[in-house]
Amino acid sequence: MIDRETITKIIEYGTYAPSGDNSQPWRFEVDETAGKISVFNLPGKDNPILNVRNRGSYVAHGALIENMLIASSQTGFEADLKIFPQGVSDLTAEIVLTPSQPKNEPLFSYIKERVTNRRSYKNVPLSEGEREVLISAASSIPGCELKLVEDKNQMQIIAQAMSVTEKVALETKELHRLFFKDIIWDDEKNKKGESGLYIKSLEVPPPVRLVFKIIKNWSAMKIFNLLGFNKMAAAGNAGIYASSAAHGAIITENNDENFISAGRAFQRVWLESSRLGLAFQPVAGTAFLAQKVESRDGNIFSEKNSEFIREAANKMDFAFSVDAGKVAAITFRIGRAEPPTARSYRHRPEIIFR
Repeated sequence: MIDRETITKIIEYGTYAPSGDNSQPWRFEVDETAGKISVFNLPGKDNPILNVRNRGSYVAHGALIENMLIASSQTGFEADLKIFPQGVSDLTAEIVLTPSQPKNEPLFSYIKERVTNRRSYKNVPLSEGEREVLISAASSIPGCELKLVEDKNQMQIIAQAMSVTEKVALETKELHRLFFKDIIWDDEKNKKGESGLYIKSLEVPPPVRLVFKIIKNWSAMKIFNLLGFNKMAAAGNAGIYASSAAHGAIITENNDENFISAGRAFQRVWLESSRLGLAFQPVAGTAFLAQKVESRDGNIFSEKNSEFIREAANKMDFAFSVDAGKVAAITFRIGRAEPPTARSYRHRPEIIFR
C-alpha cells in the first residue's frame, strides 16, 4: 500500500498542468490497496464554447497525466497508464503505481516553474539545439509531432489568424460573458487558486484593466466595438503573437484519445521550453472556435465571423502543413522575453480515497 501523502503529492504535481482559462477540470479517486489513481474530467468547468467535445479538457488532462508520470518516476514508482479504460467517458485515465527505484527526471523541477508568458518576445531565433530538443520532446509521445514555423512571413499569417479569437470574443455576447466571468481581479482570490485567469497575468497595463472593467458590461462592449475597440485589440494581439521565435503546433490524429496524447506532448514541449529558459504561451482559440463552427451542437457566431474563423483555421493548417485526417490539437508561441508579471495559481485537488 502506498501512503496517502505520497499519492497526494503525485496528484498535486499533476495539477500544475495548464488548462483552458485555468479551469482545472479534474478530480481524482484513489484505490489505496491497488495503488490506482483514477482521473475524472469535470466537463462543466471548461469554456463550453471553446471546449467542443471536451477536446480542450482532454489536452489539459494529457498535460496533467504527463506531470503525474514524471512525478511518479522521480518519487520512485513505475506508472502503468490506461487512457479511457472504460471507453470515452469522464474517466479519462487510470494510473497504477508500483514501487521502483527513483529516477532523476530532468523535467521534474520545472513542473511548478512552468508559466504562461503573454509579453512581447525578443527578435531572437531558436538555436538548432533548442529546436531539436523541442521536436524530440513531442515525438517521445506516440502519435504526436511538433511542427514549428519560424519564417517571419508565415508567422505574420499565423499571428493574424490567432488574433481572430479576440475579435470574435468581443463581438459574440456569450463568448464575451464567459471571458470576463473567468477573469480574477483580486490578488487574494488568485492566491487561493480559484479557477480563472488572474488579470495581471494577461499583461495588460493599468489603463486597459480599467477599460476591461467597463467593457465587461455587454452594452458598453457594443459601444466600444462601434469605436473600433474589437479591431484594435485583435491587431494589438496579432503584433504580440508575431513577436516570437517560432509558432508551434502539436499534430496528431483527430480522435479523443489522441487529444490526450497531444496534451502529454504539449506539456513535455512546454517543460523543455522552461528548462531552456524560453518564454511560452498557448494560443489555441482559433482552432477550437473552428471546431465549434463545424460542430453539430450549434454555431453561435454571425455568418461573417463564422467565415473569418474558417479562413483563419485554414490558414493555420496550411502554415503548419497539417495532413488530411490529422489536426493541430494545440497551438502556441515560443521565444525569449522578460519574466511574466504574474501567474495564476491552483486550488487543492479534489481527491477521494477508497
